[in-house]
Amino acid sequence: VSRLDLTLAEARLAQLKNRWPYHRTGDEAPPIDYRFPSIRAEAAELYEAAGDTLLAAWVRARSERDEQAVRSVLRHRIDILEAHRSVAADALSGGDLRTAERELFAAARLFPVDTTLWITLGRVRLDLGDHDGAAEAARAALAWNPGSSEAQRLLETAGRP
Repeated sequence: VSRLDLTLAEARLAQLKNRWPYHRTGDEAPPIDYRFPSIRAEAAELYEAAGDTLLAAWVRARSERDEQAVRSVLRHRIDILEAHRSVAADALSGGDLRTAERELFAAARLFPVDTTLWITLGRVRLDLGDHDGAAEAARAALAWNPGSSEAQRLLETAGRP
């Protein structure tokens, strides 16, 4: 799950909550507070509990590009796949390979048949020095498209059979 996914989940929950008919007061007020905690805050707490303070800080950080992508998804201008690709492309152009990797992996998990996602993910992982991860992405691309010469070249470049 990427930060984009968490931000989109919070936005969707806020949309749903705004439609709830629980705005009564006085004797008609519901006995339960219908607020929900921040999904991103919960994710950050889980990462911290697991000892990953860097990922927790990354999840907590605001990102204008994530928020713009979420607004576009909510307004039905782009779909979630295009949002992941857009955020990944922006991250790559800014040199933020870790964010690009997370977005591409999230997109590839949502749409595993899109071999270009796996191949791009593999190239980013190579740039990060993760040859095993690049080989894993190449094998995933080959599983969906056994004849992909691009995926085969990526696997050879990764140096993993």
